[in-house]
Amino acid sequence: MLRSVGQTPASFNKMIRLESIFLGLKSLIYGLLISFAIIYLLIKISSLSYGDNQIEIPYPITQIIFCIIFVFIIIFLIMKYATNKLKNNNIVETIRKENI
Repeated sequence: MLRSVGQTPASFNKMIRLESIFLGLKSLIYGLLISFAIIYLLIKISSLSYGDNQIEIPYPITQIIFCIIFVFIIIFLIMKYATNKLKNNNIVETIRKENI
């Protein structure tokens, strides 16, 4: 729809990129907060269960960094697929399909 009112391809690609980055950051923030809360609860439960003989549960920092990189790679691939698919669409046909 925005392309039909004069949005340039460069600004359209920039908009898609920014939306993808915001989507990735939002999902990463929620996911990291939930995972750190679960790890913290596991550490507290293990300390309650074993008392003084605590089991060391380290924070999996390398796995978290790997997952962050993997999420951004997936979002980048989805963004590229979406922009390539939208480049090939005819503006008039797209508007006609939306009105049906």
